[in-house]
Amino acid sequence: MGKKDEEPPPMDAATRRTVANIQADWDNRELVEIVQLNLLTITKFLNDFDSATRYKLARVNEKLTRLERTLDSCEAAVRATLEGESSSSSPPPRKPPPPSSSPTKKKPPPPPSPPKKKPPPPPPKK
Repeated sequence: MGKKDEEPPPMDAATRRTVANIQADWDNRELVEIVQLNLLTITKFLNDFDSATRYKLARVNEKLTRLERTLDSCEAAVRATLEGESSSSSPPPRKPPPPSSSPTKKKPPPPPSPPKKKPPPPPPKK
């Protein structure tokens, strides 16, 4: 019939080695391409992960800084209240609590802070 039924001409040993080397080279190139694509995929994932993680850590750092400032403010208010109570016999008037955004939800109490050194007593009044 046509050329499909024809068998290729016989090859000598040198030609067979050359064909085998070319086939092995193509197989190696395909493997290298697969490895390169996988490395690019992994690199993209790691870069995206790094970016997302840095963003989230920056947000956590901002929140932590805000909490530290609030805690410092609360500690200063408590110190001032304690110092005021020790210097006068009548307690200072209480301030009303600030209005909350949602009155039905109660916030859990903050965790207890570690014990700190007492401030030095105020100098005696003359």
